[in-house]
Amino acid sequence: AILHKLVVAPPGPVVKLLAEAFRIVVTEDVTRAKCWPDLLPALCSAMQESNLMVGKEASPVRTANALIAVHTLLKPYKYFQNPGMDKEAAPPELEAIVKALLEPLLGM
Repeated sequence: AILHKLVVAPPGPVVKLLAEAFRIVVTEDVTRAKCWPDLLPALCSAMQESNLMVGKEASPVRTANALIAVHTLLKPYKYFQNPGMDKEAAPPELEAIVKALLEPLLGM
């Protein structure tokens, strides 16, 4: 429900509040508890159905808000690499996010 409210919210301070609430949920439920299995398909669907993808007025989903949700989802993985190591593998969760979200979007 919070993801849907975030992606359809009008521009302004409400988006910032919803993004912060979404960040807390993502940190607790997705990053730590590994739950919310339908998050990635819902977010990918929101991106594909967003206003800039299907036409400005044809969709209530705002592309900018969907990108805010993607950015919020990726924030916990921002500094996953250890600077002391030459090469470090990405966390499996980050790999799953990239495969589920970015690959389909790049193919559009």
